Amino acid sequence: MKNLANISSHLKVLDTKDLTIQRVEDPISLKNLSFKVYDEIGNFGSKLEIWINDFSDVEFPIRIHYETSRNGSALQWLKKDQTGDGTHPYFFTQCAAGDGTGLNVIAHEIAHSWTGNLVTHFNFEHFWIKEAFTVFLERKIMGRIYGEPMRQFLAEGGWKDLKDSIEQYGEKNPLTKLHLDLTGLDPTDSFSKVPYEKGSTVIWYWDELYEDSELFDKFIRYFLSKWKFQSITLHNLFETILEFTRKEAPLDVYTKLLNMNTTAWFEEPGLPPYKPEWLKLGIRSRYKPIVEQVFRFTESQGRIYFNQQLFRDMYDWKEQRVETIETYHRIKNRWMFITGYLVGRELKLFC
Repeated sequence: MKNLANISSHLKVLDTKDLTIQRVEDPISLKNLSFKVYDEIGNFGSKLEIWINDFSDVEFPIRIHYETSRNGSALQWLKKDQTGDGTHPYFFTQCAAGDGTGLNVIAHEIAHSWTGNLVTHFNFEHFWIKEAFTVFLERKIMGRIYGEPMRQFLAEGGWKDLKDSIEQYGEKNPLTKLHLDLTGLDPTDSFSKVPYEKGSTVIWYWDELYEDSELFDKFIRYFLSKWKFQSITLHNLFETILEFTRKEAPLDVYTKLLNMNTTAWFEEPGLPPYKPEWLKLGIRSRYKPIVEQVFRFTESQGRIYFNQQLFRDMYDWKEQRVETIETYHRIKNRWMFITGYLVGRELKLFC
C-alpha cells in the first residue's frame, strides 16, 4: 500500500491512461491550475499532478478538461463494418448497462451508486470490496422483486461462475485471493468473477452470521454513512463491521465475527471456506422445508433455465416425486409451452 501521508495537501496526484489533459481549473473562480503529466509507465498509464492554489478548505472541486484516445481501455470503438447494419460506427463505454433487458444488470449498476460511487476501494488491490457489496445488493433487489428464492438461485449461479473462474486460473493462483498484491502487475490481468462472487460470499456470510437481515441492512447503511465520499481498504471494512457489531448485535455474533478466519477468507487463493445454503443445495440435502419455497418460486416465473433444473432435482428426490409431478400439472399452463414441454421431459412425462 502506498504511503500518501507525506504528499503535500496542496498537491493532488491522480492516475490517467490514454488521456490527453488539456486544462485543469477551479470551476468556481475559473482560474487555471498548474498540472504535470508524467511519462507513461508500461501498461499502467501516467501520473497526473495538480497544484491547488489558495488552499483553505478540506474539500474543493477540480474540473479537468481532457480528450480520450481511440485506444482507451474503458471505451470501445466499433467501425461501421463491425455494427449490425454496417452503416454507422458506434461508440460505447464499459460502464454501459447492457441492452436494457437484463434487470439484474440494471440493479447492479443502480447499487453502484452507493457501493462504488458513494464509497469505493482505495486501489485495485481492494477492488473486491465495492463489487462484493454491489453483487449482494443487486441480488437483494432481485429478491425483493421476485422473491427470496430468486436471490438464492442467482447466488447459486454465481457460485458456479466462481468455480469456473478458479478452475481457469488454477486454485493456487494468487489472483484468486480477495486481497491481492498487484505489485508490477496490470490490474486488468486480475479481472475475473473472483472479486464479484467470492467477495459477495463474504457479505452473504456476514448476513447469515447476524441471523437478522434488518439488522444487517442497518450495518450496510452505517458503513455507507461512515465512509461516504471516501476510498477504503479491507482493514477499514473489517474494523467497521466489528465496531458496529460490538455496539448493535448480540454478543455471540460479535464473538463469531472475532473468530472469523480472515486469512482463509481474504489472503488464501481458491474457493472461500464457506458456501451458503441455496435452493438446489437444499434439494440435494433433502431439506424438507425447502420444498414449499421451490414450488412457490417455480410458480412465480416461467424461466426455462430455472424451472428445468429445479424440477429435475426434485424428480430425483424420490420421496417428493409424486408431489413434484402433481405440482407440475397444476402450474404448467402458467408457463410458455416450451417451458412446460422441457420441464415435462425432465419428469419423464414425454418420450
